[in-house]
Amino acid sequence: MVEEQRGGPQSVFNQPAGHIEPGEGPVAAILREVVEETAWQVSLTGYLGLYVFIPALEKPSIVTASLLSRFSNSISPRPGYPRHPLAYH
Repeated sequence: MVEEQRGGPQSVFNQPAGHIEPGEGPVAAILREVVEETAWQVSLTGYLGLYVFIPALEKPSIVTASLLSRFSNSISPRPGYPRHPLAYH
């Protein structure tokens, strides 16, 4: 989970998300997006499911893969991010 918004009446949490870049496979995209959005390196350890949201006509569908991961960080988190991957607000 990533904290996306704070300072208002509520904190908003979301999971890392993004797009597969040209020439990139799904696993590489997942690992890249996690690093980009959390500054943590992880290894994937399991698969929970694939979820497809089909909105109104003429809008693209959204596909979400839910996976299990283990922290394997060897880099420092971005400034302002906790040093430990599990932090409480």
